[in-house]
Amino acid sequence: MSQEERSDARILYLYCLIRSQGRIDLHEQAGIDNCSLTYCNIGGLDALISWVRSHTFCGHQADTRLRDPDWVGPLALRHQEIIQAAMEQGPVMPLPLATLFSTEAKLRQCVAANEQRVLQFLDQAEDREEWAVKIFVDQARVTEHLLSEKMNENRDFLEQMTPGRRYVEEKRLEKGIKGELGQCMSAIAQAVSNDLEDEQRPMRERPLLSSKAAGTEHPMLLNAALWVQSWQVPAFKERLSWLEERYAQYGLFIRASGPWPAYTFCPEILQEES
Repeated sequence: MSQEERSDARILYLYCLIRSQGRIDLHEQAGIDNCSLTYCNIGGLDALISWVRSHTFCGHQADTRLRDPDWVGPLALRHQEIIQAAMEQGPVMPLPLATLFSTEAKLRQCVAANEQRVLQFLDQAEDREEWAVKIFVDQARVTEHLLSEKMNENRDFLEQMTPGRRYVEEKRLEKGIKGELGQCMSAIAQAVSNDLEDEQRPMRERPLLSSKAAGTEHPMLLNAALWVQSWQVPAFKERLSWLEERYAQYGLFIRASGPWPAYTFCPEILQEES
C-alpha cells in the first residue's frame, strides 16, 4: 500500500449512542475532521458516527497532536457540539473524545454486546441533566473567620493578660487555627456534599483540579457531577445559592455549569480494540 493510500485510509469515529427511533436531522452537519455524520443501526440503538482519516488519529504525528491542547481543544469542542445536538431529540449515551474502531464490524460487536446496558442507561437518562459543580474557598477568609471565633471564645482570658503576653497568646491561637485549616476544609466539603446529594440527585466526585487548571487563585474544595431531573433544575440552582450564602463567611463560592452529556454516569462499554 502506498503512502498516499495509507493516508486516505478511514476508521470509524463514534460520538454517541441513541435509541433507534430517535434520529435527528443531520442536514448540513459536519463531523470531526470535517467528515460527514451518519448513523449505524445496531438492534435498538443507532450509533452516530463519522468515517475519519486514520492518519488524523493514528501514528507518530497523531500522538504528538493529541498531546497539544491547541489542537485537541477545537476537536473536543466539535465533539461536544455534535453530542449536544443529538441531545435535543432525547437521551444520549456520549462516548469519550476520539473513540475509534478499525471496522464497522468491531463497532457492531461492541455495541451489540452492551445493547441492554445502554438501553437501560437511556431509560434512566430520560429527563435528566448532568451538572458540573465546582466549589472553591478563600483560605484567607476562612482563617480570619475561625480566628475571630477563637478570639471571642477566649476573650475574657485574653483581656486579663498584659499586652505582651496577650500578643504571644494570640499568635499561638492563630498558628493553631492554620494547623486545623485542612481538617476544617474537609468538614465543610463533607457537609456541602451531604447537602447536595440525595436519592433523586445522585452525585459523583471527581479529582480536584489545581488552581491553574481551574482558572482561579483559590483552591478547589469540591469537584462533582450531579445527575439532576430536569424538573428539579430550578430547585437545584436555588440549593446552590443557599449553600453559597450559608458558607459565605468561610469564603466559599460555587461555579455550576450544565446541562452536559452524562459522561460521568455512563456505563463502561468500550473494549480494548476501540
